[in-house]
Amino acid sequence: MNEKEKALRAVQEYDFQCIEAGLYLDSHPSDKDAMNYFNASREALAGAVENYEKCYGALSYSGNIITADCGWNWDATPWPWEE
Repeated sequence: MNEKEKALRAVQEYDFQCIEAGLYLDSHPSDKDAMNYFNASREALAGAVENYEKCYGALSYSGNIITADCGWNWDATPWPWEE
């Protein structure tokens, strides 16, 4: 697995953690440990997304690297089949 794949895998793992913790919290809303786990996972996800986008480009239209300062740069990086 190359560095890009590892960075994307980290995003996927933290996203999965957030989804699972959210589902658990749906039925256990007063569980403070679960809420702490969810918040930690959400922060880790934000960091993983930021790291990926800084190195490899936006993951979505709402990606962190798409800003008014940079203009519309969604297509500035190579598409997966171009690499």
